[in-house]
Amino acid sequence: MSTSPDLGALPPLPDGYDARPLRFEDAEATFAVIAAEQAADLDHVAVELADIVGEWQRPSFDVETSTIGVFRDGTLIAFGERTSPRRCDAAVQPAHRGLGIGTWIAHWLRELARAHGDIDLGMPNPEGSPGDLLLADLGYLRRWTSWVLQLPRDVEIAERALPPGYAVRTAEAAEYRALHDVLEDAFLEWSAREREPLADFLATSVERPGFEPWMLRVVTDAEGAVVGAVHVTLWENGDEVEAYINRLAVRADQRNRGLAQALMVDCFAAGRARGATTTGLDTDSRTGALGLYEKVGMQVTSTWINRAAVLAPSGYDVRPLTLDDAAAVHAIIVAEEIADVGRADTDLDDIIAEWDRPGTRLSETAIGIEHDGTLVAYGELSDEHAFAAVHPDHQGRGLGQRVALWLELRARALGWRSLGGQVVADGPADRLLARRGYEVRWTAWDLELPPGATVPPRDVPAGYAVREATAADHEACWTLFEDAFLEWSDRDRKSLADFGALMWDRPSFAPWNLQVVTDPDGALAGAVFVTLTDGGDAYIHKLAVRADQRGRGLAQVLLRVAFGTAREHGAQISRLSTDTRAGARSLYEQMGMVVESTWVNRAKPLGS
Repeated sequence: MSTSPDLGALPPLPDGYDARPLRFEDAEATFAVIAAEQAADLDHVAVELADIVGEWQRPSFDVETSTIGVFRDGTLIAFGERTSPRRCDAAVQPAHRGLGIGTWIAHWLRELARAHGDIDLGMPNPEGSPGDLLLADLGYLRRWTSWVLQLPRDVEIAERALPPGYAVRTAEAAEYRALHDVLEDAFLEWSAREREPLADFLATSVERPGFEPWMLRVVTDAEGAVVGAVHVTLWENGDEVEAYINRLAVRADQRNRGLAQALMVDCFAAGRARGATTTGLDTDSRTGALGLYEKVGMQVTSTWINRAAVLAPSGYDVRPLTLDDAAAVHAIIVAEEIADVGRADTDLDDIIAEWDRPGTRLSETAIGIEHDGTLVAYGELSDEHAFAAVHPDHQGRGLGQRVALWLELRARALGWRSLGGQVVADGPADRLLARRGYEVRWTAWDLELPPGATVPPRDVPAGYAVREATAADHEACWTLFEDAFLEWSDRDRKSLADFGALMWDRPSFAPWNLQVVTDPDGALAGAVFVTLTDGGDAYIHKLAVRADQRGRGLAQVLLRVAFGTAREHGAQISRLSTDTRAGARSLYEQMGMVVESTWVNRAKPLGS
């Protein structure tokens, strides 16, 4: 069955334009379109015909089912291709921009990628170029930044000595598989894609027009094993001849011995010996290698932005969330909580209060996935944490993976250095995050005071008093809670307005929800915030005692107050959560609470 999008289902092209799949013989016309666009955006051409021929002759690539061309009077003026899973390329002749052709191609590529089951699709464009701005307008988020570097013609190449027994030389044909393994092993340490088949690599290197054996080079160790590799090409770049380093890598156990720098210097020399006046390469923010190339004298000549759109599976749609979606999101979370831990803890008021904070911008921080008009998955960013859920009826279809990817892309776009989330230990979400490289930061527990449990007595110390908080106490409560939690929580201080939205401005807030204990001078010494869940249980959101008032049993007093007032308002069970950072689990267990479920907080760095 064909995966090509139905052209009739797409918006129409402008009058006078038509589209068809490309054929191999269209390679030269495609090169002309790309060259014209790059000349307009970069003031030079950074591609050659051999690049297109090499890519199109890969065994894994079928030109007619992976490409589309837009024509005017029989002349190709724009093209798009799904180069590989999650990656596309496109270009429009500058004279034909502004007519919606680029947008049309973007829609075509998205539908093709969806048909292939891709979770996202993206491509690089020069930063600030029309292509970059178009993708941003279409909702594509930054995946990473890349740079094109060049060794200027007047820079002297300093020799880099190899360790004893190591050698740099032209690869032999029998070593091509080992060379490819070194390159793929290294690039797959940070590149989220399938392993490239050897035949595809050979199509873009050995079988590429203009190939010469010296263009594949290796570093061998004392036993003759390939431990480093590079693929370089030679091409005319304007009035210069450039040696271009397509890929360079060193085996993981052989790094920090100067092998990469020795390979680069060897490429510089090999290229110059064959008429190259400059040497170029590109790298991106995932590799962390920019400094290495600058150290040997290379300079950045252009910056590119790789943007991507998250794609829903067939039958699903991705869209931003609004305040009107709170009830639907609550239903998803409740369904997932019941499936994972056998109960629902999240209140609709929790979501409304969170989304109603002055600092919340749902259009930038939340996403939903719909099926037949019903929301079935969501993701949200808040305070450098991610929150997400997929309805159990729709799990196993890649929705969680897509939500996680969107959250990472969006967090990176917002400048976050890392992203974390808390999930049920060993549950589906825990396994998903582990596969995506999230490491455990701490363990958390949900505890409950079972029905009918007797709470150990704890007298209020002399001179201290417990009462309901008043509006006059709100700022002091905010200071008390934030001071206490920021002793061990690595986050920014919440504003008073944001904090209040979650507590006293909460839709169902009642005075008994916030109780305080005062010292003999009448100042706040501690506070506890408890609410009833939709299921009628009590949930203790926050409990804190001022640092200079600890050791007097005030935390136990506040817990007794929370348990007692909750029972007075019909709650048979009281719950709370804590984690290894707070060191408070033993206190809650002394008060009769028992661990009901175990969670892990995972996080990963996002890079730039």
